[in-house]
Amino acid sequence: MSDGSALRIGTVEWLTPKGRVIWHAGIAPDVTVTRADTILPTVPDDLRTMTAVEVAQLKDPQLKKALELVAAAN
Repeated sequence: MSDGSALRIGTVEWLTPKGRVIWHAGIAPDVTVTRADTILPTVPDDLRTMTAVEVAQLKDPQLKKALELVAAAN
């Protein structure tokens, strides 16, 4: 623009690998795991600094289940 500002216009679609639109619709999980409010979630990036013993002692049931499913898939 003449005053140095700019206008950006973009379009994007959020799709699953099979082409289903998920923008504003979300994705229903294949596996649902509840977590009590008293259990704080573990951030997956924190796993990088954890020992195997610490990972085995995780209290977060959602992350524990995710790790279990990933291990089973490999």
